[in-house]
Amino acid sequence: MPEKKIITCSDFYFSAGSKIKDLPVQEFSNMGMEVTTTEQVAGTSQGGNPVRQSKPGKVRSTNVTIVLAGTESKSAYQWFAKVNPFGSENPQYKNQLEDAKISGYYDGNVVMEWQIKQCFPCKYQVSSMKAGGAEIVTETIEIVAQEITREK
Repeated sequence: MPEKKIITCSDFYFSAGSKIKDLPVQEFSNMGMEVTTTEQVAGTSQGGNPVRQSKPGKVRSTNVTIVLAGTESKSAYQWFAKVNPFGSENPQYKNQLEDAKISGYYDGNVVMEWQIKQCFPCKYQVSSMKAGGAEIVTETIEIVAQEITREK
C-alpha cells in the first residue's frame, strides 16, 4: 500500500476573479457540500404498508467564511460593496459572480487548492481593534458558492 503523506500548509491565499489576487488567509471555515435526503416510497410491505427509504437529494455548497489577514488591499471590501450597494434592496450579484480559489502552500508550492465556483459575497466584517494594540487586523467575508471542488 502506498504511503500517505500528511500535508501541512503554512500559508493560504484567496483569489476571486480578476480583481482579488492572492490575499493572505488567516483562517477559513465552513467550506463544504451537503446533501439533503428525501424519503420516497420504495414499495410496499406484505401487509400493504408503504416502505420508505431515504435517498440522496440535491448537493448544495455551504457558505464559506474566509478571514483575511489585514493588508492595504481594499479588493474584498470593494467586491462586497459592488455586489451589495449600500441602501439598495436589489443586490447586483448576477453580473458579479466570480470563480474563486483558496490555495494552500508548503515550501513555496501549492499543495492543496479548492475552486469556489460562481460565488458572491453576502457578508463583510472587520475585526475589533484597539488603539495601541498589536493584534492583526482582519477582514472576514462570507461567500455564497454554487459549487466547490478540490483541485489539488
